[in-house]
Amino acid sequence: MQKDYKSFTIVDFATDDAFLQHHLNPTRDSQSFWENWLARNPSQVEEWQQAQKLLEAVRLGLEDYTRTFLSKEAEEQLLNRILNTNALYSHGSTGSPAIVSATWGKIFAVAACLLIMLSIGANYFYGKKTEDSRTIYNRHKALLFSSVIEKANTTSQVDSIKLPDGSTVLLYPGSLISYSTEFGKTNRTVSISGRTMLDVVKNPEKPFIVYANELVTRVLGTRFEVEAYEDSKDVVVKVLSGQVSVFKNGTLTTEHKSEAEQAGVVLKQNQQVKFSRQSEEFNKKLVDSPLPVIQNTSQAPSFTYEETSVVSVFEDLEKAYGIDIIYTKSQLETCQLTASLSNEAFKDKLNIICKSIGATYEVVDAYIIIHSSGCKSLQS
Repeated sequence: MQKDYKSFTIVDFATDDAFLQHHLNPTRDSQSFWENWLARNPSQVEEWQQAQKLLEAVRLGLEDYTRTFLSKEAEEQLLNRILNTNALYSHGSTGSPAIVSATWGKIFAVAACLLIMLSIGANYFYGKKTEDSRTIYNRHKALLFSSVIEKANTTSQVDSIKLPDGSTVLLYPGSLISYSTEFGKTNRTVSISGRTMLDVVKNPEKPFIVYANELVTRVLGTRFEVEAYEDSKDVVVKVLSGQVSVFKNGTLTTEHKSEAEQAGVVLKQNQQVKFSRQSEEFNKKLVDSPLPVIQNTSQAPSFTYEETSVVSVFEDLEKAYGIDIIYTKSQLETCQLTASLSNEAFKDKLNIICKSIGATYEVVDAYIIIHSSGCKSLQS
């Protein structure tokens, strides 16, 4: 990763091997590299983020959007590279992100295969005795080496715990958290069982590491929630603010790789991932009720519109909630909105906007995809 990315365009990023591999199969090394590079080059953040959108659009077969940047031949070449990259990193497993082609026939074929796989997987799961998560928790606790402090919530109320570095943990009933007496001095590592909400103090020198069942979550400073109950089929990580990286714990999964090589996902605010403990697959999506990412109300959009371009409205939504919305700009240029959405929740805002212009939307991974045939010209 020694290239000079400072002059890269959206297309340059989207077609770069390192960028492509990171977004399809992020590792701790790649996450660290891009976090540091973006911090040093803030002027390139927008290009980098737009390249993310373009890559997802190619994966999802959204030709109307991708044709703004790529020729048909270039899109096909990029899609083939995505497929090849997934095949290279999956080694025959189903853990890599699913690739959706531009034709609905292939989509239905993939869906049919998934139904068969889910049926087989369900039978396998219910016939298989999984390792008790409390045993996993104890294994994690043992790896803390030095003297361990353990907090258990045996009450019926949520318990608030202050960690030595100033971070706060909300420990839900029946949950456990343990950490070393050296916490904050040499590392910031905790092991949990059950449900916790963590508000982590930022410290770039000492990343905050959470071990929960078969997952490892790494953050610098953020608020997020982890659900890792001992009898649950899944582990869930939800991000309330900031950004986290979530990886498989190679010692507890079938993917025996070093920590730096572990495949995982990167989550931003309003995103969550559900990890299936049986299939060892990640399912990334939006949280059920997205919240604004802008804390300063003076900088937040008013969401009150009078014959305002819908393109500008979608840009307000993206800015306010940090959620990527993919649409074909040329199709929506003549669409306008007159409405007050200031008191509406995110999904209600989205429903009102789409209904007013005759559009629909779907949520794919953590992206909003707008489907529209355009609006009639307002000129008589």
